Amino acid sequence: MNNKRIDIMIVGAEKSGTTALLSLLGSHPKVSVQDQVECPFFLRDDEFERGQEWMLREYFPSGQENKHLVGKHVGL
Repeated sequence: MNNKRIDIMIVGAEKSGTTALLSLLGSHPKVSVQDQVECPFFLRDDEFERGQEWMLREYFPSGQENKHLVGKHVGL
């Protein structure tokens, strides 16, 4: 099993600057941000049941090695 995990999860209301914060953190060379706009993994049972390794492949397909992973989800 992969021991990699999301280090920081940004959550917030729409239009509250979460995408800007994700972009700012993603500009750091030791940070990898999700490839998709939102990461609803922790809120959707169908995705959560697929497991953490699936989530990492789905939302962070590139740049995981030796980087901190930062995800983001807005809304319910």
